[in-house]
Amino acid sequence: MQSLIVSAEWLQAQLQQLDLVILDASSQSNKAGLETQFKHSRIKNARYFDFKKEFSDTTSPYPNMLTSPEQFEQKCRALGIQKSNQIVVYDNLGIHTSPRVWWMFKSMGHEAVAVLDGGLPYWIKQGYAVEAIQKESYGLGD
Repeated sequence: MQSLIVSAEWLQAQLQQLDLVILDASSQSNKAGLETQFKHSRIKNARYFDFKKEFSDTTSPYPNMLTSPEQFEQKCRALGIQKSNQIVVYDNLGIHTSPRVWWMFKSMGHEAVAVLDGGLPYWIKQGYAVEAIQKESYGLGD
């Protein structure tokens, strides 16, 4: 994977690749007040990447500060992510939080990472498979 952005069509064609990891970087709230109609859906087999609670330094007085490389690696391992994986990141607003996660991986030295062009809204528009989100795993109340 050489591209910074990949198409839904490309991702659909790659779903059977064993080293592919799809990360859902959707945020449940944002300062802009943006809302999605896809709050309870994700790309099938995607893993939730909680950059606010799990991948940010929660001890910092500043929001969303990057964790240490050791903590980042530990959290990635917990999600089953290795340096050899090809990672595609998306979010449920299109392209809102996914570039931030792309940058986080690039900052930590991960080479094979890309953002899904159009995110979940475009994926769904193309008719590709989604699954319902387990509310508890995303911290959703309803």
